[in-house]
Amino acid sequence: MSKPNTPSEFYEAIGLAVTQWSRVEDAFCDLFCRLVLCAITGGGIGKPEGEGFFILGNVFYSTTNFRSRLDLLDHMMSRLVFNNDALHAEWSAIKNKGTRLYSRRNVLAHGTVWGNEDKGGALFVRYSIFDAKARQEMDYQRVWAATPSFARYAERITQLAIDVNRHLAGRKRKPEDAAH
Repeated sequence: MSKPNTPSEFYEAIGLAVTQWSRVEDAFCDLFCRLVLCAITGGGIGKPEGEGFFILGNVFYSTTNFRSRLDLLDHMMSRLVFNNDALHAEWSAIKNKGTRLYSRRNVLAHGTVWGNEDKGGALFVRYSIFDAKARQEMDYQRVWAATPSFARYAERITQLAIDVNRHLAGRKRKPEDAAH
């Protein structure tokens, strides 16, 4: 992808990427809801709908800290799928990638576009040039690449949620659990 022809194209690319990140957060919420409902029911959840699912989504979004959400999911995954190495490996990969991608999301969502709009348009987005710790910057190519990257990541999380649901639905309940 070449440089944008106009500043509007640069801002549009940022907007598209941030919009795709919202799919990532919704996929994590779906994973959370499935983990909770499968843990409570002792089986799968079927088609997720209804007030209970809505309430769980509100619980998940009650914290605005992404790292806290990942920690919560990590504890739940450790407890509920401890006996499935493949699901644990996929979760670890997703969790690690999430930390890296989240830093890009933050640059896009909270950064400032720098460059001379009168002479060639926007050059890059990053936190303040005066912040010595904020070294990550994204040019147009990196901004544009974030959109499909975030979309693929959301799909990967959704697939994990489906796989976890399938795994938990296949558990055998003990007769004493069914009586309670």
